[in-house]
Amino acid sequence: MSGLLRGQLLMRPPLPPMLALTESQTAVARKELAGQLTVGLPIPRPSPEHMQVLRAALSKMLHEGRSHDEWPLGLLRSSGWIMLDAHPTTSAHQGVTPLDDPAVLTHYLAALWKRGGVSGGRILLHSYLRLYPFEHLYLELLRITLLGLLTQGEGAVFEARRTVLQQALLAPEGPTLLAQHLLRGNPGHALASLGLTGELAQGRFVEAVWEHLAAEVSASYSPGEGFTPALRVLFALSLEGGTKLRFPHRVHDLAEALLVPWTGRGAALPVGIRNVLFQHLGDPREAGTPWEKGVSISAQAVMKQHLAGEVLADFFTLLEALAHRDTAVDRYRDQRRTLWESCYAQGALTDAWMAIGPSVRSEASRCFGARAQHYAELGTSTGARARHAVLLLRIAGTTVVEWSHSAPYYLWHPQNADAPTQYQSQYPYESLERNANSIRPHYEDQRGDWRTDFLHHLAVMSGVRLLPP
Repeated sequence: MSGLLRGQLLMRPPLPPMLALTESQTAVARKELAGQLTVGLPIPRPSPEHMQVLRAALSKMLHEGRSHDEWPLGLLRSSGWIMLDAHPTTSAHQGVTPLDDPAVLTHYLAALWKRGGVSGGRILLHSYLRLYPFEHLYLELLRITLLGLLTQGEGAVFEARRTVLQQALLAPEGPTLLAQHLLRGNPGHALASLGLTGELAQGRFVEAVWEHLAAEVSASYSPGEGFTPALRVLFALSLEGGTKLRFPHRVHDLAEALLVPWTGRGAALPVGIRNVLFQHLGDPREAGTPWEKGVSISAQAVMKQHLAGEVLADFFTLLEALAHRDTAVDRYRDQRRTLWESCYAQGALTDAWMAIGPSVRSEASRCFGARAQHYAELGTSTGARARHAVLLLRIAGTTVVEWSHSAPYYLWHPQNADAPTQYQSQYPYESLERNANSIRPHYEDQRGDWRTDFLHHLAVMSGVRLLPP
């Protein structure tokens, strides 16, 4: 979403309150409106060739100034597809269908509404909701004409329907009003109650509602705030039928809106957000994914930090499995887990990756399935190191390498160019030790004082002081 669009959405004046309706009036209004919008258009879309014939016939009728009663009903209903086909004032249609004349357009819309019956009414409403926004003269005239036609009639039922349409759909600030309505309930149910299903739920009017919610989330979040009501509604409105995106072309904007509120939170994302973004954007730790083509570095960092928590969990799950046959793995495992998880919970552990030795690759597959294939290979095929797994961490910019078996851990200063790089597919074991700034032991330390020692060295190297676990 552009900054200009976000500014325009947020600078709108305060909105008028919704008109009061009784519960029965609202139910009747929604039922009637849904009946108009969701049954579908009974007149099939004409072929391109037939559309040209319709434009020529419609142009002739309009030029001749025929009254509504003289219009062939079939022509009137079928020509309504011109409303959905394209903007009638584009260069392709100028001079063919003179609907850019306000008086002619109003006359035509009235004829379509009055003589077209339910089909004509649906076509007009479909046109308005699909071709929104109405900054163009054509859509503004359509909105005003619809509003005027709907105000005709008497009786509580018609008045209730008019009120719902006027406030939720046909008011100039309709998307904003509908966004406020969605915040009070289930978005899917609310859209269906207004007849906004199928292609209408994917049209520009509902997309404008989505844009308003995204702008509100962006403007109102506090770092680390997490799943606010507005964010929940935005996420729900973004999906159709589980994990299918309602607006696939807005996936980068969606990632921004969903991830930025979790900045600095130091906690896992909701699994639904994680899975949807992974499905549609791929793994941000890999090169060449759509993440690089429209998602900010800060939003990518939130996703990578969440994935770091998954790597931590996988590493210690593997250690637990290996400990049954190798006691060297089990030594101080709980101390190590609590320290790294504490760094993660405080938001300082931003990246994590794992390299797996060839002798434990099959065990890793049993522990966490297909994810094991994505982790790096430890570049050694023989000897004791072949049965190791290695955890690579970035904590406050400092690189930490932790071996699965009893061994020291290694620290690289944030400015050390020899520090191992995250997210590689293979690591020669020498690269996981080369030119480390500090090599610190944690074996033979039953009290766990090594953790205090680590936090001290981290503060010296990075300037960041963390609380002990």
